[in-house]
Amino acid sequence: MRLLHTTTLDLHEFQGAPPPYAILSHTWGEEEVLFQDIGTPTSETKKGYGKIVKFCAQAKGASLDYAWVDTCCIDKRSSAELSEAINSMFRWYSKAHVCYAFLEDVDLRHNSGMRGSRWFTRGWTLQELLAPLHVVFFDQNWMEIGSKVGLLDELNAITGVPQSALACPATIHQYCVAERMFWAHQRETTRVEDIAYCLLGIFDVNMPLLYGEGKKAFRRLQLQIVSESGDHSIFAWNSPERRIVQRANPCDMLAESPACFTLRSIVQGPHKNNTRFQSMPKPEDVTITVSNVGLSMRLAIATLPHPPIRISKLKSVSKSLIAVLNCRREDRHIGIHVLHSTAYAGAWSRCQGREIVFLGDAMVRNLQSDLVIMTLGEPKASLLPYHRAVLQPMLDRDRLVHFADFTIAMSSSTSESICDNHTSLPPMVVVATHGSALMFTKTQKTAFILVFGMDHGRIWCAGFSCAVPSSLLEFAQSIWIKYHVGRETLPWRYYQDRQTHESDELNHLHVTIKPELVPTEHAGLISQYYRVDIC
Repeated sequence: MRLLHTTTLDLHEFQGAPPPYAILSHTWGEEEVLFQDIGTPTSETKKGYGKIVKFCAQAKGASLDYAWVDTCCIDKRSSAELSEAINSMFRWYSKAHVCYAFLEDVDLRHNSGMRGSRWFTRGWTLQELLAPLHVVFFDQNWMEIGSKVGLLDELNAITGVPQSALACPATIHQYCVAERMFWAHQRETTRVEDIAYCLLGIFDVNMPLLYGEGKKAFRRLQLQIVSESGDHSIFAWNSPERRIVQRANPCDMLAESPACFTLRSIVQGPHKNNTRFQSMPKPEDVTITVSNVGLSMRLAIATLPHPPIRISKLKSVSKSLIAVLNCRREDRHIGIHVLHSTAYAGAWSRCQGREIVFLGDAMVRNLQSDLVIMTLGEPKASLLPYHRAVLQPMLDRDRLVHFADFTIAMSSSTSESICDNHTSLPPMVVVATHGSALMFTKTQKTAFILVFGMDHGRIWCAGFSCAVPSSLLEFAQSIWIKYHVGRETLPWRYYQDRQTHESDELNHLHVTIKPELVPTEHAGLISQYYRVDIC
């Protein structure tokens, strides 16, 4: 750990326990003094130099010989040193003799209050508020605003952090995951990855830094928390977009960012008494195991009535499947909407666009928990709301269908096509979920069927000479189930965008498929199209 000497402003390195030191909390501005600037004439010409001088003067006035500033005490040119520092930062702030929080946009001379300060919106300053026992706030002129203990009510109103957590840093890790995520839900960082890295100490986890991974950093953080804590409240989040999703599609079990943890209550207090999210009595097998398939965990699945939700053009359901989490909000259990996974047999997926639900004791009293697999990751490309196929036919079509969502086909009787699959159809545009099927017949008994679509963004196409099926839709769906969802080895030869098929019904059928991205009628939305040329 490197520390600045408060008199000479020289850097000193300590391998063991450091001497007492003050630590600075601030927001970065223009021309900060960096590690490589210390001891050079360049440092004194930078705008951030005055901040360091006055900070060290405050520390020296408190009889402290050393001080720490993140701008110049870390050599950020070394990725290894930066990673070690970020993983140690919560501990460094907690071990400091005092933390000075410098609010450069607050001016006491003009009655400028703390509430509007940028300091309260930044991700990194959350741990700098929570970790130290003693925090003293200063305005832009280094006039003292007050201490953390003396400003508990105001800090609670601004940050949403309970007074008990502010006053006693040792209790922070007793609050459940959802509660701590809520403290960060309105905070921002300059780099996407830092919204995860700035929370490492708050959740008492360590992980390597991988700048460039983007939003994956927050996923890694959640997986690390899950594997170490088993706290179900990490799944008690809502999508911040509040979109109305008309179809029951799968989504990720994990949240995209802390912004998803928006639930709060006026009830506050220590963990296990009356926190906003109280952990329910933990069963012996509360462990959550992370694998390449998903999360293996014990959940009770409840079936509840609700207003009908459309799951296809013709089908809707009037019941919800709710996975009851092992956590509470005040006196009610928390549940999330789930559906059967389309990726793995016997697994479950979280349901996209559905808010979490609150259940009374009577609704869950007779439920039994089972070991289940909850899938992770984004929905597969094939499960997007729709694809659109633009056909340029050179031959007469006898029948044309497109299939509905595979989830529906698995959970209910096979639905009929939006288009009547027993009628000759001439439309140029077909809306499809997984793909389309085109049948050519030469006699009443034999046919050539072309099945095509997109899977994970890849084009697939298959041709079959066979007897005329009783239902072209069911035939097409069976191909999808067999080759694209079933457990059989994927036939990679079908993932081709240029194919030639021969059959008794046709001499040669040349198929060319080209993916396109076309704006929809909804502003800002882009749909995935594929253009099929047949000759």
